[in-house]
Amino acid sequence: MTMIKLGFGLLSGALLATMASAGGVTVGVEAPGAQSTSVALSGKQVATFDGFNGYIGGGTNIFAGAPISGTISNGGFNTWDANVYGGADATGKYATVFYPTTIRLSSPVTYAGLWASAIDGDFTTSLGNTVALYSGDTLLGSYALKPALAGTAGAYGGNPNAAYLGQDAGEPFAFFDFTSTIAFDRIDIIENGGGGFELDNITIGNAIGHHGGDNSTTAVPEPASWAMMLVGFGAMGAIMRTRRKAATFA
Repeated sequence: MTMIKLGFGLLSGALLATMASAGGVTVGVEAPGAQSTSVALSGKQVATFDGFNGYIGGGTNIFAGAPISGTISNGGFNTWDANVYGGADATGKYATVFYPTTIRLSSPVTYAGLWASAIDGDFTTSLGNTVALYSGDTLLGSYALKPALAGTAGAYGGNPNAAYLGQDAGEPFAFFDFTSTIAFDRIDIIENGGGGFELDNITIGNAIGHHGGDNSTTAVPEPASWAMMLVGFGAMGAIMRTRRKAATFA
């Protein structure tokens, strides 16, 4: 697994703030072409949208028939037949979000993932396709997807499926893993800045062991947290210097 940590230089102020509020959420990106997760999960459930037609709105359980329900409580999904812009494995249906859409889970989980296709936004701002995780109504983290692919040299560009291989090359297609040390029961799917958020294979469950994925990004501390850490390191250094001086005098 290749580890990528987002430094301050890759984040805008808005994205830095939301990343810093993550409180234990790690974002992983599967290898190029992957359209499902490699994370080991218990109670794994996948919403493929294959059983839906047209628009699905509030009150709909996207994990129909599964032990944990995922009910749309605001917004909604438009569903489409697989095409150049979406549809995992170029089969069945996929969904598009044009307005913020909330999925409420009947039981909390520690993992969520999705295949995002034709990803909007740019590599340096918090605009574009975004996922937010909540415990109740407490935000754990809000993540613009495209910045997580910065520095990948176009490896995720274009549709990876044989039927549309390389088409829509100007936009990335990637599967994202969100693993949290704090269980969450609300997932918000958000399109910022126009366009649509195309997605498929929404996956939930409880992560077994550490997170998976080919690339991963870990939330960085807020500047105030860095300051506290530096103060702490300074105090430790002062104590060590005092001990060394005392030993010299002895």
